[in-house]
Amino acid sequence: MNNFPASCYQGPLIDSHLHISQLPDDVVGSPDLDYVPYRGVDSDKYDTIAAEQRPLLGTTMNIDRIACMLKNEGSVKAFAFFPVFPEITSPAIEVVSKVKAQYPDLFVPFIQTSANGVSTLEGSILDVMLQVEPGLFAGFGEVGDSPTEPINPPPDSEIYTGDFEVVREHDIMVYFHPGVGHQENLERALEQFSDVTFLIHGDFIYPYMEGIMQRHDNVYFTFNDIFADLIETLRFGERDTFMADMRDNWDNLLDTAVVQYKSLIEARPDRYMWGTDRGDIVWGYEEEVGQLLAEFGRAFIGRLDPAVQDRVAYKNAEFLANKFGGS
Repeated sequence: MNNFPASCYQGPLIDSHLHISQLPDDVVGSPDLDYVPYRGVDSDKYDTIAAEQRPLLGTTMNIDRIACMLKNEGSVKAFAFFPVFPEITSPAIEVVSKVKAQYPDLFVPFIQTSANGVSTLEGSILDVMLQVEPGLFAGFGEVGDSPTEPINPPPDSEIYTGDFEVVREHDIMVYFHPGVGHQENLERALEQFSDVTFLIHGDFIYPYMEGIMQRHDNVYFTFNDIFADLIETLRFGERDTFMADMRDNWDNLLDTAVVQYKSLIEARPDRYMWGTDRGDIVWGYEEEVGQLLAEFGRAFIGRLDPAVQDRVAYKNAEFLANKFGGS
């Protein structure tokens, strides 16, 4: 692990938001030539990513590289979203099982699955997937994310509540990305499933989080957008541009994040967690990039009250990992 400036938080980190690359579409059987994917809000931006920069497990990306990145930056664990689709359920879950066996303490696996153009699928199918290897997954998600965000149903819709019933039955967490204007729908879901633990993130929802947390004790929040102006570059841009812009705008980005989050976190330090939301582009998994993201996270956490720093850096996430069998 690097030696970070003295003003930074120096302890362990847990990344509470890490996307694992999906298997290539042709890993099993023949591709569905009639399938036309939904053109979502970020589809054109995804199209600009060169083929060699599109993360595919076993081709342009591998688990060992991701593990090395995490260990190098000082992340002792990560909430990892593993893509599992109906067409390749068995091979995808086999990947998760092998990863968990190889790195039993590093990855807290979530099942991220979708079908029919939205970022989820029917609860009956999710239930079948979770029964392939019971106890393997600690959570369900991320759901509600892009590129289908504009057409995703609200959190209290029938398809999601069906999922949450399955989640409750299997005693796992939910990682949810609410859509614009869905804050009241989210609260109805939190109330209906008060015995289910929800992890939330998103720039839209954070202004509502204090009230939501006051009314519901089953919700946590990941502050991954603390370098908000550069998130799009991390997802779709060039590595050198991102690295340079982070360094050039470091203090301004940090000051903005402190204004945005410090009072919220210090008011409820047991409900917030650090995370990165990386995984859209190959260079985002590079060790040097991981070190930079971790350093910025540490710099931000170092601006918080010392009494709460450990909690948001890793202890809150560690508590959830232990509770849901992901340790």
